[in-house]
Amino acid sequence: MNTDTMSNRPFVDDREDHRYLKLLARMGYLAKGVVYSVVGILTASAVFGWFGINDVKGTRGAVEAIASQPFGNVLLVALIAGLAGYIVWRFSQAIADTENKGDDATGLAQRIGFVLSGTTYAALAYYAVSLTGWVSSSGSGQGASQKQELTASLMSSDAGILVVGAFGVGFMLVGLYQGYRSITKKFKENWKTTELDASEEDFATRLAQVGIGVRAVTLVIIGGLIAKAAMNADPTEPTGLGEALRTIGSQPFGQALLVIAAIGLVCYGIYCFVNSRYRAMTI
Repeated sequence: MNTDTMSNRPFVDDREDHRYLKLLARMGYLAKGVVYSVVGILTASAVFGWFGINDVKGTRGAVEAIASQPFGNVLLVALIAGLAGYIVWRFSQAIADTENKGDDATGLAQRIGFVLSGTTYAALAYYAVSLTGWVSSSGSGQGASQKQELTASLMSSDAGILVVGAFGVGFMLVGLYQGYRSITKKFKENWKTTELDASEEDFATRLAQVGIGVRAVTLVIIGGLIAKAAMNADPTEPTGLGEALRTIGSQPFGQALLVIAAIGLVCYGIYCFVNSRYRAMTI
């Protein structure tokens, strides 16, 4: 395990080695920040009726919103490039253990979380590619259908149902860990805080706590939805971020909770922007 502390962590971002991997990672955090900021805006829009939107959207909805803008394909290409960088970064963290998480139980759990993250954003990147028309499938309906077909294929056997259930449990565990990171401010261990003054660091920390905390809640809900689908052996049950937000909205005071979720998702997007600029990468 890496035992470097904030005070003696060797910031080596300017070294020539691994500079391309670090660039990909920073592009990835930027793209991820855009996606979550758009999801947050769309969630608020569903509550207040802005832009004629009356239903909450997940990450795919955010990609669709980006694609619908002027020069949408250009924006999609930039987003795809950024997501590709993030995917490479996540799988590098998991497989090559670029950040020295180690092979003990805690380290392996974190590296499995990186695999889950990389796989999730690979699916999102593929969906973005489909909207450009470069591949045969396009549109939210067909994208959802492909997801259901894959889930149905997995659920055609007992082993596949266990795999889907394990994914659900994995998402819940990642969500709980993100909640822990939010409360303990553990995320700051990855920041180059020497480049932030005290007020900037305090402001960024508060935003990050809100953003990571809200995302932790959505991850736990998503994990629960996936586990429920596995227990019911029903691949048609919706399990994404959009459905997690609908679950939140269906609770007592759901509209108020959705406003909080919208703010938190935008804060999470800003947290990703901070990571793009200030995350230390001691590869």
